[in-house]
Amino acid sequence: MVKIAVIACHETDDIELIIPVTIWRKVGIRVDIVSLDKKNSIILQSGTKFSCNGIIEKTNFSQYNAIYLPGGNGAKRYFSSDWTPKNIDVVLRLHKALDQFAKNDKKYIIAIDQAPKILNELTLLPASAKVACSDDLKTVLKNHYSDSNVVVFKNIITAKNVRTTLDLTFAVVNELVDKKTANNIKSTYYPEQ
Repeated sequence: MVKIAVIACHETDDIELIIPVTIWRKVGIRVDIVSLDKKNSIILQSGTKFSCNGIIEKTNFSQYNAIYLPGGNGAKRYFSSDWTPKNIDVVLRLHKALDQFAKNDKKYIIAIDQAPKILNELTLLPASAKVACSDDLKTVLKNHYSDSNVVVFKNIITAKNVRTTLDLTFAVVNELVDKKTANNIKSTYYPEQ
């Protein structure tokens, strides 16, 4: 069974969190929503209170096939600079997991909007890697930037922004499950295609 750890924190984009989780679960992917904070309860970008399945401190990432980093204002919390020395262990645990996944071609990293920036900061992108991300990251990501809505580069799947959430979701199903399942679920959302 395919398993994805979705990292959520205060101000994670609601759509970039809820839509993929819903569709991935519909196709049989086991999805656990892991709080980057030290408690299960977070407030999403819209102000909606949300309860996660677990917290990062108690998560065994080796059991997952992929880590998904939604964007939104919460994406800034993926960086060490947003944490106090008292809480830095939480984000460093995420960084270690991302590093391990980047080095294992059987594990995937999925990121959207502002989230791909962390892959660059942690130097997890090979020189030839391209990523889709928010347009305002073009100068930060330089040669890694792609204007595409979704980019699959080896074991890294990225998407531009909230408008490309469905495309990212289907690309993940295509890569982690199979093309037929991806096409079937896509046709339920885009019946005219």
